[in-house]
Amino acid sequence: MPLYNKKPLSRIHPPINLQPTDKVYYLEASGEIFTTYDEFFNRTILLNSTDFSCALTGKTGLTYFEALESENEAKEELKNFPDYLQAPILYLVQYLTCRGRLDDVLSDVTVFMKDRYFIGEELLWHDGKQKRAARIQGISIHNSHSPQRMGAGSPRKGATTDMGIPPPEAYRYEIQLMDEDSDVEDDESDDGKRETSAVDLSRSRAHMSKQKLKLFLKNSCVLIDKRQEVKESFCRDFRLDQHSWMQYFADPAPVFPQTPLLFRGRPTKGPIKLETEPKEKGQRGRKRKEGGSEKNGENPPKKGRKSAATEQPSPRKISEKKRKQIEAQQAELEVQFDVAKRLGIEGLDRFQQNEKVLSTDDIEELKELIKQGRIKEREEVKARKEREKREKAEWRKPRDDLACDDLQPLPSYARLPLPDWMSAEDFSSYLNLYQFFLSFQEILPIKETRGTSRISFADVVIAVRCRDPANSSLADLIAILWGARRELAEEEDGDEAAVSRLDACEEMDNERWAEQIRSRNETHDQMRQAFGASVRNLQVDWMTMSEAVRLHLLTAGYYTGVQTSRFRVSHRGGLRCYEDPAYSFCEQYPDVMEQLETMTIFDLMPSHRLAILQVFVDQLLSYQKFRAHHEERTTELHETRKQLKLLRSWGVSQEKEAKEAALLVDVEGQERPKPSAETKRLRSHLKAIKENRRFDKSDLEEIVLAGIAYNELDADEIVQAKEVQKEFYEKGEDELMERIFQIEGLSSLVFLGRDRAYRSYFFLDALPALIVEEPSEWDRERVGSCDEPTPLNEDVVASYNGNIHSARLAVTGCTGDGYCPSHGSEAKDRQRWQMVDTVEKMEQLMTSLNPRGFRESELLEEITENERKLMEMVERSARKLESGSLAAALMADSPDPFDSECTIDFEKEMRELIVDLEEKIYLGQIGCLPKGIDRTEWKKRLLESGDVTGLIQGDVAIRVEGALKEEEEAGDEEQEILYFQDDFLTLSNSEKLAFALLQLFQSVDFRCFKEPFITNDRQRGADRNISEVFLVWQRTLSQNAKSVPMIAMFLYTLDSKIAWDRSRYQGKCRVCRRKGEAEQLVLCADCCVTYHLTCVRPILEVAVTGWLCAECKALRRREAAKEKRLAAREAAQRAEQEMKDEEDEEGGFAGRSSTDRTTKSASGSEEREKMAEPMKTSSGRIVKKVLYNENYNGAVIMTKGKKPVKDEQQWTDYDSADSEAMEDEDSPKRGERNKKKRREYDPHQDAVRVSIGLRETTGSFKDSLHECTLAIKDTMGQYFAWPFLAPVDKKEVPDYYDVIKNPMDLQTMVTKEVQEDLDQMITNCKVYNEDGSEIIECALRTSEYLQPKLESIIRKSQR
Repeated sequence: MPLYNKKPLSRIHPPINLQPTDKVYYLEASGEIFTTYDEFFNRTILLNSTDFSCALTGKTGLTYFEALESENEAKEELKNFPDYLQAPILYLVQYLTCRGRLDDVLSDVTVFMKDRYFIGEELLWHDGKQKRAARIQGISIHNSHSPQRMGAGSPRKGATTDMGIPPPEAYRYEIQLMDEDSDVEDDESDDGKRETSAVDLSRSRAHMSKQKLKLFLKNSCVLIDKRQEVKESFCRDFRLDQHSWMQYFADPAPVFPQTPLLFRGRPTKGPIKLETEPKEKGQRGRKRKEGGSEKNGENPPKKGRKSAATEQPSPRKISEKKRKQIEAQQAELEVQFDVAKRLGIEGLDRFQQNEKVLSTDDIEELKELIKQGRIKEREEVKARKEREKREKAEWRKPRDDLACDDLQPLPSYARLPLPDWMSAEDFSSYLNLYQFFLSFQEILPIKETRGTSRISFADVVIAVRCRDPANSSLADLIAILWGARRELAEEEDGDEAAVSRLDACEEMDNERWAEQIRSRNETHDQMRQAFGASVRNLQVDWMTMSEAVRLHLLTAGYYTGVQTSRFRVSHRGGLRCYEDPAYSFCEQYPDVMEQLETMTIFDLMPSHRLAILQVFVDQLLSYQKFRAHHEERTTELHETRKQLKLLRSWGVSQEKEAKEAALLVDVEGQERPKPSAETKRLRSHLKAIKENRRFDKSDLEEIVLAGIAYNELDADEIVQAKEVQKEFYEKGEDELMERIFQIEGLSSLVFLGRDRAYRSYFFLDALPALIVEEPSEWDRERVGSCDEPTPLNEDVVASYNGNIHSARLAVTGCTGDGYCPSHGSEAKDRQRWQMVDTVEKMEQLMTSLNPRGFRESELLEEITENERKLMEMVERSARKLESGSLAAALMADSPDPFDSECTIDFEKEMRELIVDLEEKIYLGQIGCLPKGIDRTEWKKRLLESGDVTGLIQGDVAIRVEGALKEEEEAGDEEQEILYFQDDFLTLSNSEKLAFALLQLFQSVDFRCFKEPFITNDRQRGADRNISEVFLVWQRTLSQNAKSVPMIAMFLYTLDSKIAWDRSRYQGKCRVCRRKGEAEQLVLCADCCVTYHLTCVRPILEVAVTGWLCAECKALRRREAAKEKRLAAREAAQRAEQEMKDEEDEEGGFAGRSSTDRTTKSASGSEEREKMAEPMKTSSGRIVKKVLYNENYNGAVIMTKGKKPVKDEQQWTDYDSADSEAMEDEDSPKRGERNKKKRREYDPHQDAVRVSIGLRETTGSFKDSLHECTLAIKDTMGQYFAWPFLAPVDKKEVPDYYDVIKNPMDLQTMVTKEVQEDLDQMITNCKVYNEDGSEIIECALRTSEYLQPKLESIIRKSQR
């Protein structure tokens, strides 16, 4: 119990009549209860005052809490005081000292124990090489010193004059070694006993120091009769009265000065009588024990009395009275003499003598000498403290961990449960790959590919090691990586630059990679022409994956142009195209690239598959999207940690304000500020909480986290507000810590730091596990060699029995001999991958990390920051380790996937795929095998041997269509042969499969191909014509079919380029709009629309090839009639032209005007307008403005997906033909129109009626319709009408039809109401576009141009 005014603090008990319902104040520090706040406050102030002292150490000027802490520390020190020293020290105090002050007793004991050691004491013995633990077995005196008894007062040469015993070096100690370690080989008969002197012995400072000795004496001694004696309880416990001095040390016993407690002031009359005689038997006295000081039957001298043997003869006789005065004076000055001796004052013999009484001047001189000595001592102490301070500051400086002298042993970790077939290097590679998928799972298409958002560690291992496609996850992982790179390459790379432009690029200046850059650009261009798409857009599955990967490795890193190069420099870290990882892979693994030409990726070694996956990972990490994702996460982590730091700083300031407000709340005369609005709201919420009523928690949280003005609250409110604020503070802190842990967890394998042995610490929440990695062989080159051993202090060495080598091994330090646990062979023998498997080891790790080491200080900081989360993770890890789920996640008990054999025959699978494709083509009625080939036999041979060349007679030529086919048939072009019949027998298995696939390609109906196999080309004379891809695909298939994956790539390309929606497999009946079985459907040969056999008229029994639906039959008849009319019209025009020519020859000019239109139309149909660059309007619409020729009245709009607008003659022909066709097909005949009365002329109303009427009459009104059409087309030929030539394209202006509900344009007006449509078109333009824009100006000019013409036509029609 702490002392208050040198007395134990009395505890205040609660009142007897205290009721359970009474309001009380509980003081947690002292466990006291008060009924009033004043008593509680006063008691709190008292406990915080500095009037307390420690009952054990005697320290004063402490608060109650500091005194209590000092007592606890003193109790711990007393508990650790060595047992083997307690009895000898207590015997020394009880029977050999005679002091009144405890400091004098401490000084006597300390002087004696310096370089002297007791029997049974455990200490360190220096054998010249190392310190070894030993125990004292016996003590003897060296022969050079006389063994006779040496009494006090008769010192001899070599003996100390103050205690009357030999010096420390005179004693010989028989010791027993306590350890078995030795640097030399000892005989088997060696019992470990040695004889040595005090020079080779030393005590451990950790166990014995002057401060600890003083604490022990203070708590074991008590002042009795002006002397410090051992407490009776200690005498009884250690049975001191039953022991002798020879049991603890060698004879003779020391003689100490006798200075009982004296009264200060003027000396009393007469000499001071010293109580040196022992008390009678039965009384507790200071009787010297027999045997401890007896020798040759003589009794030991009494304390305080000199024996006759030590008395010095006086040169002259001194009277008894004067002698007594001298003795009294000398006894009174004994304390000064001791101080002078301690200070090392010379010439003390002239003051300490028994011949005369010292004068006042002599005493003053002695005191002056003592004063000067104390000043010198203080200076030395000050200098020593400064030196110690500098040494301590130097000791606290950060340094290399292995240079710290206070290292503590680290815990031993458990082995990470890994399978035997997985090496440490393999696990490291798998873990890095697994980390990538975890870190970027948010932006990788994992869920789109696999249906789940996570990739497990087992998936990575199986993908790398498994050779069976049926059980391997390699196809999924590559599909994920391929999809992510395809998206990024579309955004950041683009297609390759032309080979002709490579010479101007900077990358070609690199002599090492220039040819590879050119080669990759050429290869990528060839593959794009062969497959109709870039390599990144090819199909990837388990069949085509091998070929896709091979092409990717051959083409990745192609040069894309100047703009892309600049983007790489600014956004991708200055990456050059030749720095793509595919370059180094092809250079490092040329044999793998050769194997991929004829084999699959599943036939490669696991290390090669791992390297391929790593290429994809490195490529993705170089893209700006992945870099930005990582930077965003890093920035968020930094900001969250900053918020946490600010929150903690704010919490400390609020706690300080609350304490100050609590101390000042009841101070009299203290003015308190007026409560603010926030304080009033806070009080209402606190009152609601106290009364258990509902309150607005969000409002309370806002007030509390904004900061509480504690000086505006009462005492009770301060306590309650602190609790509420603490709750919200801890909640906010937990949320921020949780967010930090989540962000770090998203980075997967989070690096915490390294320890003194260069081991790396990671935590992986996905497993979960706190992983410890030993340095790899490459890391050990950076660790360094075992040069200088770790310097450990005496306390650390003493805890290992003084064996410094064992201590260095235990604390994982450097031994300097090449076998240390940090650099040497012992470190290499440890398991590379370990884990912290228990919470106890985690706690031991935190206490063992040295805060002065460079590496361990950072590691300790990271662990402390995430301590709670790491502890939870270690607990989960321990449970999973115990249940076996962690071992299952790491495949510890699973067989090696590499041992599984491939269960899939790729060639057989390819045959079945080709047969399935032929079945779809045939049953879908979009093609069939050439005539003369039996389908059944063809499929049988293909499935059995893969060879169908025996069914072919003659060479196989490349397939051409359209104009090329016409030229070939006309003999203008030579036929290109792909397979010669003479070479059929020399084809390999892969080439035979390619031959069969080529047959399927050539059997597909040309109209069922899609782009890029076909193209619309009006210049070639056909709407659909073959493209270059159509030809290159055939050539590449026949020339480069070396592996099954390559053929599979061609098959999937063909399958994706067939318009299956035209197949009867995918179609619905045009009549009933229902699907049906393929055998019950028939496909129209022209429009590729399907019908049920029972829905057509007449009903069909079976599907007929070349069947036409009713619409297509009518269309063919219409086209035939149109061609017939055009032929007749052309004949009439030629006849008219001939008549005109004849008239011109006769000089007549009458027919010129009648033929101007025809001539202009003919010339206009032969010319093409020049197109301007695309432009963006104010509304965001992308349009192309037409440049017109002065001699041409029409316009051709060359926008994507739109057909050109025809000239006047073409429009006239189309309308005429359409009208005639309509007349031919209209079954109901038109009746005569009712005549209407004439009325006043209204241009707008008449325009609406006439425009409708023009389409409902015949005769003269058709001329008005024709004139309206000509007026609209004439307007379309004007330069300002370009925005209204065709409907607005939704792809170019996505939001147009969200704004405009009734769209209109000039092309649509040709077949609809004229005036009303014109008004609608102008209104739409004004609604969507901004006033004053170019589009509005064009609309106004179009209206001004077309409106008068329409009004003129309307007036003419009303006549």
